[in-house]
Amino acid sequence: MNRYVRTMLFPALAALSGGGSAAGFAPETLHRVQAYDDPGLPREEVAILFATDGRPKYESASICAIDGISLERDGVCASVVYVRPGVHRLKLRYRSASQFGAGRLTLEVSANRLYQVNFSSLRIGYAGAVSVIPMPKGAKLSWRNLAPGLAAGHSRIDEEVPYAPNTTRGEPLPTPLLSDVDRATVANLLGCAGKFAVDVELRKFDHQEYASHYRTVGAFVEAALTYVSEEEALEGREVAARAAMATYAPARVPQDAATEASRVARAQLKADLQICADFYSANASERVARTQGRPK
Repeated sequence: MNRYVRTMLFPALAALSGGGSAAGFAPETLHRVQAYDDPGLPREEVAILFATDGRPKYESASICAIDGISLERDGVCASVVYVRPGVHRLKLRYRSASQFGAGRLTLEVSANRLYQVNFSSLRIGYAGAVSVIPMPKGAKLSWRNLAPGLAAGHSRIDEEVPYAPNTTRGEPLPTPLLSDVDRATVANLLGCAGKFAVDVELRKFDHQEYASHYRTVGAFVEAALTYVSEEEALEGREVAARAAMATYAPARVPQDAATEASRVARAQLKADLQICADFYSANASERVARTQGRPK
């Protein structure tokens, strides 16, 4: 199952008690959430879902919502979720050194089983692969599974993660209502994300440095997220990227084999990117006002 990807930064956490990990984080503070209403059930009556936090060097994933209920607290999503057996809908978040993203996944789980939610970048076309890996029966969740980089070098790295929540669920995910002006702003932001996505592809085509330009694409998507949900923003970016690829298709010619059509298309893209940059700059103060007080 493929989903388009976007970035979300994670806040740093305090060091492990009794000695810090090599990265200076505390894996034990990663959110563990009970996602059912009843009092805590015995381990053999629930399924455990976990997403590996690969900080500081590797890909990381987290679970931001389940069955339409938020699992996010202070800008950080869950790493471990305890659920009843059955079918569940997950909303996921992903990041790596150069890309970031979100996706959704529906899965069926069984009691007394452990499942790894895996979300990784394909590094092409802003696509990511989402999968769930059932761990062997009787498998235990250790800090090495959950946060290998954060717990590296610590004596407790192979210690089992406690079967206990350390944070609570949030509220049902809201559906934002937008004015016509806001909707036009979102369309402009996502359209610009699509144009900058073309710029990234052309840089690859020309064998130029492009990794840092993913952040520019992400900045426009992040701005759109102050208005709309992750799902709407990511779907909008997908549509915009396809449209932009068609609009500037003649530009996909090596510079040393340029044609009149390719030169015109590249010049138009360059001009449009400048318009996008000016639009982003002009709306920066409004974006800041909208996001004040929101966790980063």
